Amino acid sequence: MKNNFQGWPVVTELLRELVSQEQVELNAGQKAALLAIADRIEHHGIILADEVGMGKTRIAAALSRCVIAAGGRVAVLIPGGLATNWRDELQTAGVTPSAPLLSLKQYMSAWGTDTPSVPWFEEDCLIVSHAMANWRLGENSHPWRWGLLPELCWQWSDRRDCPSLTEPYLKLAAKKISTAIRRLPTAHPAKEKIKSLNREIHWDNALLDEQYGVHSSQREQLETSVGLGLGTFDLVIVDEAHKSRGHNSSLNRLLENIIQPAGETRRLAVSATPIELDSQQWIQMLARIEVSSPEAIQAIEHYQAAVADIRENYANTLSQQKYYLAAAAFEQALSPYLLRRDKREDEFVQKFHQHSTRSYRRKKEIVVDTFTLPMNWRQAICAAEALSFVSHMHEDSATQRLRLTVGNGHGIATLLNNPDEGATHPLETEQQEVAKPETNTCVDKRQQRVKWWQSQLNSVLSTGEGTTLFTHPAILAAVEAVEEVCSRNEKVLVFGRFTRPMTALVQLLNAREMLRTLKSKQDYWPHEQLPLLEWPAVQCAWRQLYDGEADQDAINAQLASQYKELNNSRIAFRNSLISRLDEGLSACESDKVKTLFAVFKQRATHREGNEDLVIVARAIYALTGAADERRSPARLAEVFTDIVNAMRGRDNPDSDEEVDGESQFTEQRWQAVVDWLHEEYSRRESDYARLMNGQTSAASRNLLNLAFNRQYSRPSVLVAQSMVAREGLNLHLACRTVIMLHPEWNPGVVEQQIGRVDRLNSLWQKKLEEALAAGERGDALPTINFMPIVFKGTYDERNWQVLSQRWDNLRAQLHGNPFSVNTLQEDVRNRESMQSVINAAPNFSPLTKSRRTPLSD
Repeated sequence: MKNNFQGWPVVTELLRELVSQEQVELNAGQKAALLAIADRIEHHGIILADEVGMGKTRIAAALSRCVIAAGGRVAVLIPGGLATNWRDELQTAGVTPSAPLLSLKQYMSAWGTDTPSVPWFEEDCLIVSHAMANWRLGENSHPWRWGLLPELCWQWSDRRDCPSLTEPYLKLAAKKISTAIRRLPTAHPAKEKIKSLNREIHWDNALLDEQYGVHSSQREQLETSVGLGLGTFDLVIVDEAHKSRGHNSSLNRLLENIIQPAGETRRLAVSATPIELDSQQWIQMLARIEVSSPEAIQAIEHYQAAVADIRENYANTLSQQKYYLAAAAFEQALSPYLLRRDKREDEFVQKFHQHSTRSYRRKKEIVVDTFTLPMNWRQAICAAEALSFVSHMHEDSATQRLRLTVGNGHGIATLLNNPDEGATHPLETEQQEVAKPETNTCVDKRQQRVKWWQSQLNSVLSTGEGTTLFTHPAILAAVEAVEEVCSRNEKVLVFGRFTRPMTALVQLLNAREMLRTLKSKQDYWPHEQLPLLEWPAVQCAWRQLYDGEADQDAINAQLASQYKELNNSRIAFRNSLISRLDEGLSACESDKVKTLFAVFKQRATHREGNEDLVIVARAIYALTGAADERRSPARLAEVFTDIVNAMRGRDNPDSDEEVDGESQFTEQRWQAVVDWLHEEYSRRESDYARLMNGQTSAASRNLLNLAFNRQYSRPSVLVAQSMVAREGLNLHLACRTVIMLHPEWNPGVVEQQIGRVDRLNSLWQKKLEEALAAGERGDALPTINFMPIVFKGTYDERNWQVLSQRWDNLRAQLHGNPFSVNTLQEDVRNRESMQSVINAAPNFSPLTKSRRTPLSD
């Protein structure tokens, strides 16, 4: 267990040296942030809150390098799915991290005698999942889940092996941990912690599985035992630190119980949205870096009150002065702990604003007006609203909430799955038995009204022959917006929450694109026959495009004919693939890629059926959309390398346990690549538009990410569930448009969604440079576009109003602008007063010196 940390003064000197000597590739803002960290990190933790896509991970990785160079250890706590990004950035900065630690099972297996490995406490940099502490413990839990606590305490107390526990790897783990701790100095925190465990352990409870429930003291002690096996850390980085704020969340248990601090541990909280809904969340964020500041809390409260006042009274001199004072105090209180660069400091945003007066982010609401809809949909909306008002939540919560979800298609989808839902109420019989006669009469009348409105709604929806969602107004509006963007050879990212409407959107987009492809005959559709599940969408698409009824046999015949040509093209490509890859990979610098290619080449040459060659060729063919790409050895080698890297499954704890050059592991790794490619490229569904939700495997997500970032490969449209794709994925290389199918309530989530395409080296930056070089200015310059679908006349409209108001609050806290966009545009007379307020806003950028805010006596 390491104890070589030379202290934070050494780290600060290494940071300044790293910046001055340009040891890591950094832009000006990242350099300034690292120098600001060097000024602060000796004294306390730091919140790094740069906007999405500005390179926070690279800053944290550079700091990790300096801590490790000073003899320290680093723990990086990350949400699921982000290991790939973090490992790439850490390796770019010169840090070799561990395989990501995802679970208790993985933690325990590393101590096994059959798989000897470097103990966790010997790793310089550990990547740990936020969910690592989600343990299912309690009655009938196997001893390997909870036995480390009693075994470790038994070993530490120099007794014989712990009674009732026979698992050898528990004993081996406890022995290694206790032996390592004994070598530490007397006052080392790990030694103090294990002594405390021995004093506090209740042996009768520690040997009973049922005593390890969620809130038990034994569980906390077990978490500490596991943490001692990880060692102590000098720097703890918490990525997406705004997540899991609850006291009993897995992340909180990691921070408070598992991750063990060294003598002078510092925390770096990384989050583009340190607050999302409430200014009080600043307090939680400060707690994440172990800072308690009453002055800061008071300044936060005063600033929030001043923001509310200045919005209403921005022309009032007294309100202005109060705001100036509060803003200055807010900046002074948080500046020691908070660093935040925003997009106004980005080089390309500044270029944009040199030649245009509008925002580089363009909001374009896609409005669905109820009063312009066909009569059947107006009737459906009316019936849904009526049902919500006449039903009672305790009797039928689904029907009562119907008006909240009918506008986004979720309520409609629920009714289609359960057409009789709401017709009979489970509490009806019981209420009639116990209620008074007059109450029974009221209940009966209300339920009759519910049934009547339910029948009206069902009669409207049942006319669609199972295709009602394909004609839902919000989905049709999304289709129109998507296809308009794709017609410009750009890709579209769509965010939603509800799976059935998202699935319907994907199916309808695919059906329409397939029909257009077959009609134009300018491209191939990658299916020989129409999948049965896609036929209802094709029927609707045909009616929408050609105003008639589709002929399934004729479509299948046309598909079969064009597929023969596609297959011939694939075969020709496959026959030359090995030789071209061999040529292209000769310049490859990655030994891992070359080793895997050697296995691929050997298996493709000698195995019957050439299964490896078929699936790899199909993947590369799909990821290279143009003929010249498919003929270029260098380009093919690049795509092969990208596939291997995407398929490494770096969120898989077993994926990086091999040693380079050991054939027994290389063969296994290549087989994993082939299996994952089969999973993705043997699909029967169409792929012009793809759905990414919680059911999408990690491997498929990696491949979707890779394919979506290529201009000419499919998918052209990625419809992503917000919880799955709003953080960690870089989807910006071929896309600058985000459509919000189901607008959120949380503006922090929306910022993360837009941030998937608003990143360094984005398509927007590329197009901006091209436009400026071509002499374009003003409104002709390209923008990053986000398009919420707002269904007027439904609860969606209210949803968007609330979100917009909360977004204004977020901008006041994080961007220093307390005014809504509408206020700035509409009140020209007081623009000078508003600009004065904006100029006085708190500023936490390391690139800009703090302003002297106007004060009055």
